[in-house]
Amino acid sequence: CSLVGGAAWLLLALRPSLLALLFGQAALEGYAPLIGLVIALWIFGACLEIISVAHQDMKLSTVFILGSSISRTVILIAMALAFGTIRSLIWGAAIHGALQTVVLLIYLESQFPGFARQFDGGMLRTQLSYALPLGISGMLFTFQTDMHNYFVSHQLGPVVFAAYAIGC
Repeated sequence: CSLVGGAAWLLLALRPSLLALLFGQAALEGYAPLIGLVIALWIFGACLEIISVAHQDMKLSTVFILGSSISRTVILIAMALAFGTIRSLIWGAAIHGALQTVVLLIYLESQFPGFARQFDGGMLRTQLSYALPLGISGMLFTFQTDMHNYFVSHQLGPVVFAAYAIGC
């Protein structure tokens, strides 16, 4: 999780013009490093729900899933009401991701003491041999099902895309 999120953050920090290229809006370049941070935090923080379910901790995973949705909603609404800017919403998303990451690290340390100090290369290879094919197929599926959004946003701009996204 952290490698993919970190790569996205690094890519957007080093090449902010990528967002303008993808979405046809030069104004997005100024937000690129912050959007990369949000991507990194949200991808890493999303592991909280996955790990708690895999650990068969259904009560806590339910709390994590509901708590994440509620905290994200409260933070984003508060940022919108308090500041009313796109940058404040992105910062709100980053704050939510940071909080979720902190909860993830606390959960991991409580359930798997010393997890960060232990590394098993054999286990990593086993996990990657299972996860990479599934991850790649999941990415291809997501790309295929979301491709229309990228074409519409790139060709027609944010106003038409907003109407398209709500309409679809």
